[in-house]
Amino acid sequence: MVAIGSRGLGTRLAVAGALALSLVTAARSQPWTEAPYNPPVGSRWIVTAQSASDEQRPDGARQNKTLSRYELTIEEKTATGYRISYVNRALEVDGNAPGLKIVAPAFEAMRGIVVRASTDAGGKPVSIDNLDEVRGTMRKVIDGIADGFKEKPQVAQVMRQMMESMFLADGVAATTAYLENMPQLAMGQNTGLKPGDSRETVEQTKAPVGNGTIKTTLTTRMVSWNDGDRKVRYAQVRAMDPQGLRDFLQSFIDQLGNAASPEFRSPQMQELLKKTDFSIDSTTLIDVENGMTRAIDETSTTRVSLMGQTMSKRENRRITVSPAQ
Repeated sequence: MVAIGSRGLGTRLAVAGALALSLVTAARSQPWTEAPYNPPVGSRWIVTAQSASDEQRPDGARQNKTLSRYELTIEEKTATGYRISYVNRALEVDGNAPGLKIVAPAFEAMRGIVVRASTDAGGKPVSIDNLDEVRGTMRKVIDGIADGFKEKPQVAQVMRQMMESMFLADGVAATTAYLENMPQLAMGQNTGLKPGDSRETVEQTKAPVGNGTIKTTLTTRMVSWNDGDRKVRYAQVRAMDPQGLRDFLQSFIDQLGNAASPEFRSPQMQELLKKTDFSIDSTTLIDVENGMTRAIDETSTTRVSLMGQTMSKRENRRITVSPAQ
């Protein structure tokens, strides 16, 4: 390892800071007018989503990859937004996660199902217009998979509950379950942000252990823009609420203790459980062209420490939107 003197390091940081400040000042001097989300009615788009994750766990490493392609069609423009159709045209899944082979058929069954939805003016889905049809199809798929375990009723019941929680959604949750990436794509559209602005929104993020959620703050800001090319890049950083994290951990520990044997509820075990810790960090870059998100790059890292065991997961996701040929 090469040691760097404090004076040399300080000089380098000062130069880097001055350079960054000059770049930001120059960028802010450029004009910017946000283009509205306004895709032509009848236009068709291909949404490609790729993800690769690497998990380090006490029982071994796990690597998973997915590649999916969707066809998005702008069917109609309404007074409040748009009506769209969204179809999964291709899906590839590869990896060694234990449950991957079990849920893969459910994902595969969604291929070819036409999901019709309504969006707001910025392209954010607000409802699934043919929800009963989509849910009915997925329920048949779940029944078929559960029937494959009919000789093991308890396993079949667990499988059914797991898949129903994933694939049978209502209300706003249905827009995420059945439209996959559309809600995230909409985050870069009709933002109303100007150079130098930032926006914070509060969301509920699924916890990496248990069934709860944790309040997180999503901060979005412009990092580059070109008014002439009608292009802009946004950066998003997700941070967990510290108090919400502590509240969830206490609730999770209490649930474990109440459901376990007396030995598990011993003072020594409870003290060990209190050392449970985890974190979720994510950064996202959103590239928008002429008012429509065309690419998203997201990197997230999850770390969990529970009862002396540590698990980490790093995931990279890329979503692109291009005109259908």
